[in-house]
Amino acid sequence: MSDAAPPYEPSSSPPAYEEIEKKLSQLIGPNPTVEKVLEAAKAISPTEAEILVQNSSTKFPLKTEKQKEDFALGIASATSSDGFKPHITAASSSASRAAKEIARVFQSLHVKILEVDRVHESAFAKTLLKQKDTYTDLLMDSRKTAMRIAQQGISFDDIVIKFCADKSISIEDRKSKIQKFIETAEGFKKDSTELDGRFQDLITAFSEFVSSFSSWAKDKEKELTEEIKKLEKEIKDLKKKLVDLKIARDVFALVGASILPILAILVKVFEGPTAIPILIGGLIAAGVSMAIVIGLLVAIQLAQHELEGKENKKKKLEDQKALIRATRAELEALGSQSLQSFKLSVGVLSGYWQRSVLDATDIKVWLEAGAQDAHEPIYMKLNLTKAVATYKVMAQYMQEYARGVEPLGE
Repeated sequence: MSDAAPPYEPSSSPPAYEEIEKKLSQLIGPNPTVEKVLEAAKAISPTEAEILVQNSSTKFPLKTEKQKEDFALGIASATSSDGFKPHITAASSSASRAAKEIARVFQSLHVKILEVDRVHESAFAKTLLKQKDTYTDLLMDSRKTAMRIAQQGISFDDIVIKFCADKSISIEDRKSKIQKFIETAEGFKKDSTELDGRFQDLITAFSEFVSSFSSWAKDKEKELTEEIKKLEKEIKDLKKKLVDLKIARDVFALVGASILPILAILVKVFEGPTAIPILIGGLIAAGVSMAIVIGLLVAIQLAQHELEGKENKKKKLEDQKALIRATRAELEALGSQSLQSFKLSVGVLSGYWQRSVLDATDIKVWLEAGAQDAHEPIYMKLNLTKAVATYKVMAQYMQEYARGVEPLGE
């Protein structure tokens, strides 16, 4: 490793593609592994990465058919190895968490929209609840279908292929075996097509709901903003009025302080409701009318009460606006991102059975042509000679995904 290419310094000229390629080759060594490649990648600078990306078309590594076949075999073998199982678990756990997160978001949104409906007398919650229930039903049905299709995939890799390759069994029996597999797999077409259709219907209905709510929410936010602005002006005016009233009240304190200066401090210390009894006590002692100070007392209390009411109303309107805005944003995110992520889980079910039928049909055609070793279907050959078990790998993914979302159905 001592003769590895030095890291690129920003002050020097950018390295050529060949220099970076040589650096990587030296870091990876003569016996590459996935771990060595990932470790070497850590030594690549952003500038070097950009140079590699810029050359991705002209330096594309897979040129010959042999290279492409070996590449596909490498992927299939890597994913079929025991070492890949933790990655299957990680991927399935991620998918099931995403599915459960969608259910949680639906529940959270339902609570928010119930509050919106209560305050603004709108009627969004019923529609959202229906879509939430549709999603839950769809999720549970996808789970059941995934479990059934997974069993079929395991059977294909572990039993069906080996049965069809067994020369001690008659070709007719082998043809019967593969035909039954194909018929069973095609039976999943109805389930997966129905799930896909229901999911598309949910996406359409939810998009319409989001559009309707967003339109209403934007108008309501604008309306609330205007109300808040109006209240802010009224609050500002009330605060000024309150200051003026307190100044008028404090004139009495100034009179007392002109005789006894300490009274100015005393009145300040007992600011608020306590100041009024002090002033009244002084007026009683002076034997003069208390009408003005009583008027100030009432006016200050009324102004303070009105100010508190308007500030409380302003906060409620701000809370309503924040709730509507947050709900709108969460709805839009659910429609544009989260629900679309669930599309992969539904799509896997459809793609899985379709591809298993294609590989099974290749075996059927091979058997009908006499089951010659020289013309053995490629997936069958890889399964028997290279321990490739892609359907079993995907079956594990679907089973773990199904177990991950099972609590939602309890």
